[in-house]
Amino acid sequence: MSEAKPPKTAILVATDKLSGAQKRAIAIYEALRAQDYLVELWIEPGMKPVLASAYPHIADEAVVYLWGTWFDRLLRSLERFPKLWRWMNAGGPMAARGNPSIERLARARGVELIHLFLELRVAHVKGVKTLFELTSPDIVDTVASWPRGKRRALDAYHAVSPSVDRRFREKAPDVEPIRASGPMTKFRAKDVAVGRKTNTIIFAHRFMARKNAVPFARVAHRFVAMRPDWSVRILGFGDQESEIKAIVADSSDRIEVALIPNLEEALAESRVFVSLIEPDNYPSQSVMESMAAGNALLVSDTGDSVEMFLDGNGLATSLDEEEVLEKLLELTADPERLAAMGAKSRELAEKRFDQGRYLSHLNSVYRRIAAGDAAC
Repeated sequence: MSEAKPPKTAILVATDKLSGAQKRAIAIYEALRAQDYLVELWIEPGMKPVLASAYPHIADEAVVYLWGTWFDRLLRSLERFPKLWRWMNAGGPMAARGNPSIERLARARGVELIHLFLELRVAHVKGVKTLFELTSPDIVDTVASWPRGKRRALDAYHAVSPSVDRRFREKAPDVEPIRASGPMTKFRAKDVAVGRKTNTIIFAHRFMARKNAVPFARVAHRFVAMRPDWSVRILGFGDQESEIKAIVADSSDRIEVALIPNLEEALAESRVFVSLIEPDNYPSQSVMESMAAGNALLVSDTGDSVEMFLDGNGLATSLDEEEVLEKLLELTADPERLAAMGAKSRELAEKRFDQGRYLSHLNSVYRRIAAGDAAC
């Protein structure tokens, strides 16, 4: 393995929302900065106010990037001609043009490697190494649908979990991904006062089909009728929000549906965290943060969830709504057992989600890519 010098790196985060992948990217940036690594955080303009609210201590450090020019936007209008668009992205014109605005910013700031999170428009970058983070099954499916030339234009791919790694290898066998050595997270709610805990259950994920927020809302609606001393918070955003709110409308005093700026504070006060993600809950940032904040878990038995998250700190369930309800009632029936599970979650989070090991792995990956040893 080459021992090239560490490249100055930009962690580039697309979108103007904060969910698991964006938080993970920011955690990586903060951790690398703490080690005096030469790293920058690049964000889209719309993320600036979001970052200022949730991470005010780093908002001024972030570099705003602009993807493309009027000409690039004009080129994207050709997407309505699928065959032409695929041919252009397979190489040829798009490879020749590159990404001028990204390339200029990288040159101006001395950046040698760009670690891409959720930015699906950037591929043919000239003079700068690229590492694309495979953050979820949905991102895998999108990248796998790209023309081979576009997919191979990026220097390397980094799979966030074993299940994402397996999915990418199956769907895009022409590219060899690098699998993360483990999860990367930064627990901002590490010191939790047990006395602040309330009888609250939190579900915090994007409101999309594979994360099962709608089925959970139906379960929550029944649960609060059977546990009058408990409340439920369904936290997130997405296309299913109106449907979720309609399901719990007559229990709005006990079930909150909202997007909040500081999930860590909410997790510091809750006792149970629920995650029902398909095809895998691991490595959900919200699940790991909930463990660090002393929450017992109820997770679906999908993918590697049980192996990676559970060991005396909660229960597994199928996605059947009746079983989810039964397991929630079981979890909340014994306060002493529940408190012990929450304490076990904190213990496991500290043992299993080792930031140092992940950073050592990532440092090695960056060096390899800079040296040309990790090309797709």
